Amino acid sequence: MLPELQLLTLTIYSPMLPSQLLERVRQHIQRGEETETIALLASYMEENPFHGDLWHILGRYSEEAQEYEQAIAAYQKAIECGNRWSGATEYHLASTLMRQGRGEEAVSWLEKTLRISFRLLPELEGDNLWEPLRSNERFASLFAPRLSSTLDRITGWRADLAYMARRMEQGHYDLFGRETPLSREVWQAAIADLDQRIPTLEDHEIVVELMRIVALAGDGHTNLFPFGVEQGYLAEQKGLFDYAPVMFYLFEDGLFVRGAKQEYKETVGARVLRIGSVTAEEALERIKPLVFNDNIMQIKRQGPLLLSCPAIAHALGISESRGYLDVQLQQEMKEPFNVRLHKDADIPPWFVWLSVEPENWVSMCDGALPRPLWLKQSELYWFEYLEDQQIVYCQYNGVQNMKEESLAAFSERLFAFIEDYEVRALVLDLRRNGGGDLTTYRPLLHGIIQNRKVNRRGSLFALIGRHTFSAAQHFINQLDTHTEVTFVGECSGSRPQFVGEGNPFSLPYSGLEVNVSNRFWQGTFALDGRLWIAPHIRAEFTSHDYRANRDPALEAILAEL
Repeated sequence: MLPELQLLTLTIYSPMLPSQLLERVRQHIQRGEETETIALLASYMEENPFHGDLWHILGRYSEEAQEYEQAIAAYQKAIECGNRWSGATEYHLASTLMRQGRGEEAVSWLEKTLRISFRLLPELEGDNLWEPLRSNERFASLFAPRLSSTLDRITGWRADLAYMARRMEQGHYDLFGRETPLSREVWQAAIADLDQRIPTLEDHEIVVELMRIVALAGDGHTNLFPFGVEQGYLAEQKGLFDYAPVMFYLFEDGLFVRGAKQEYKETVGARVLRIGSVTAEEALERIKPLVFNDNIMQIKRQGPLLLSCPAIAHALGISESRGYLDVQLQQEMKEPFNVRLHKDADIPPWFVWLSVEPENWVSMCDGALPRPLWLKQSELYWFEYLEDQQIVYCQYNGVQNMKEESLAAFSERLFAFIEDYEVRALVLDLRRNGGGDLTTYRPLLHGIIQNRKVNRRGSLFALIGRHTFSAAQHFINQLDTHTEVTFVGECSGSRPQFVGEGNPFSLPYSGLEVNVSNRFWQGTFALDGRLWIAPHIRAEFTSHDYRANRDPALEAILAEL
């Protein structure tokens, strides 16, 4: 079954589409009757030619049946009407034109496809259909330049810079527009400046300058993270950006070591006084221009973690070495002490996104038990009944479905429990939720909206903070708009309206992966200029709270009830 048809069989609805026709289309699809489906859709579209989704489906079926002229016409109508497969429709139109021997027209549509999304680049590069166009200059310009294996590093890095600039200008939603403060003049000056300085910089310094340029885009999804084995580095660059095995965290009362591997357990819980040659405050200031963010909460989230990378600290003039960090720390009521933190190849590449320290690390809250609810489990979603307070605490850690239980099934179970028990309030904790697939959260949202037992002021609370990002931001936008929620904690990590989406590409010389945001997510009203959703009740962690396993946000809610 074509992937679009799985959606078609569930979601085609319109007062202009008779239920009998819908049922007949479903029956033909389920029986695999392509010819009958094509005829039925074509007949319907003659009478009602306004459904872009159905034109796309007709095009896909016609293409599979090698009815290329009909497919081309259907794809063109799908684009004219608009449809939910933007980018894919243009790509299939280009493919069908190519099968008809209309190569120049196909290239024109491929160019339009890649202005919408780079996600199809790997498929395009590996498809033998396009073999006759490999020597075509317009076709070749769609891809990263093919570089000689004997290319010198200066020319290679300049090729990376030029390609990155071109792809970002081509693919970003709003690089020089209303949603970013960046001007074309500032952008071009930054590109020219780095191009000129490349011969004087070491590899890790060039990467950090590339990060600085990418961050000029001004959104939290356009990024270049130089960490991890998934990067296609040259052999001499592998491991260059490994982290030191400590987790720095910016609490309300300062920068601390929140966790570390066992070998550095003496650092855990200490305040960071200095990193390398500068104070902790100066180090945080220097890291800011490298942090990809929608607002300052992402700087609070990512900045301390980026500082644990010796190569980045060295490039910023903070550390004297690319292999270690010299830090000055102070445990409470004790004298300052110095530690050398060596980088560690075993730190996971997704470290920069963590909301809690990795398993098997020593944590500054290990000495106080029991653990608070927000650290109790790591599943994507779970709930617990606090019988004494008559509260249902529900943690929602990722906007996606678990294999074991879909969010729809979980939501049904959650609200059945709420109906069967004495429940004064629902507390929804999103402080560890960094996003995911925003098409998946509807069952939970709809369950909250429909449940009058908890959807009342003073009975519905959402805990938010710097890690509440991307699709999680979109979810709390809907809570803000459609429910009687009270927000508690920190400001959220995204803007209510943000530029986002994954649209990655690789640089031809270094193999670094850059992601460009190419969608504008408007989850609220048109003129919403907020930088975050602010809490109604502010409750941020201090180092003392974390060390004592106290949760000031949950305590604030209990004080309200």
